[in-house]
Amino acid sequence: MLKQPETKEPFADVASPSANAGGQKRDCQLELLDNHSAFGRSRVALGMFKTKTEAENFMRFCQSDIVRFLFLMTDEALTTLAKEVPWFHEWKTADGLLDFNDDVNKQLCTLFKLTKPEATYVTKTTRTLDASRHRKSSLNP
Repeated sequence: MLKQPETKEPFADVASPSANAGGQKRDCQLELLDNHSAFGRSRVALGMFKTKTEAENFMRFCQSDIVRFLFLMTDEALTTLAKEVPWFHEWKTADGLLDFNDDVNKQLCTLFKLTKPEATYVTKTTRTLDASRHRKSSLNP
């Protein structure tokens, strides 16, 4: 696999569909695009990053149960989501608050001071959604 050199130019976007196609939610449709990719009105960039590492870290952040739960709470309205989800100035270490080589969801639960029952509720909600998607996809091959 080729290693992308670290550059000062934006390397990647994390993009999401601009609409919920067929009732699918955005949290499972995030995509990493390089800085040479173009996309039209069907996708919206959630962030532009200087390096591939930062974009991948942002993807890990968005795929955590907590952020996926926030996608659901805001019914995925991106302007509302942006008000609810924290944004870090840099995504190599999330301003020194996260270690992306470790369990991001667990770290976010600690950072947001969620109680054990709250964290369990968030995880159960996102896992129930995943199971529902799995059942739907297996019924419609």
